[in-house]
Amino acid sequence: MESAVLQHSSRVFGTSDPEEARKLLDSELAQSVAARLWLIVLSDKQETLLPLKDWAAIVAAELTRREGSW
Repeated sequence: MESAVLQHSSRVFGTSDPEEARKLLDSELAQSVAARLWLIVLSDKQETLLPLKDWAAIVAAELTRREGSW
């Protein structure tokens, strides 16, 4: 997390000076964000996958059925 923030220090802190950016970086905050960050890596093929219309209908029917049983 820290290296990404430092890499984009001109946008984050308004400075391209690595030493100044490091002084402005709040390590505790960066660690807190990193602990809560989820990263999912998908291949190009996975990003274009869409559920089949048949499956969408099955899921919709199941959700409708479950709502009636609550």
